[in-house]
Amino acid sequence: MAAPCASLTDEAANHDPNNNIMITKEIFPYPNTNVKSTVWKYFGFLKKNEGPATKANLDMTYAVCRLCFKKYANKGNTTNFKNHIGSEHPGESSNKAPNQSTISNYVGSTPKGKISPERQKNIDDALAKLVAGKMLPVSIVDNKYFISHRL
Repeated sequence: MAAPCASLTDEAANHDPNNNIMITKEIFPYPNTNVKSTVWKYFGFLKKNEGPATKANLDMTYAVCRLCFKKYANKGNTTNFKNHIGSEHPGESSNKAPNQSTISNYVGSTPKGKISPERQKNIDDALAKLVAGKMLPVSIVDNKYFISHRL
């Protein structure tokens, strides 16, 4: 059984009208261990039935933020969850994957001056594979943007 990671004490929790005690609900992780999105580190689900934290026993229609306990409809994608983390908890997570390249990795990184014949051959081979593999027109090398970044 997966261990709960947070408790919910806001409007999504049960309220006991007799003595005004808030009854907390546990937030359980996504039941599938093979999830690809990192947002599931920040979102979980409330239980709807007794028993182990499986899809059958969790309320999968809403996901709850573990940081602020806000509920979001779970419609099968994680876009709203990512937007919530980015806007409400910006210090918590970067939206880019750990090994994801950024444009700054490439802009301005071209070496100035002469390059070795071996490097030129590698660049030529890579360009030929790109044009052939993506079925790009060979005229791409005449494009003004391509020319401006040529070595």
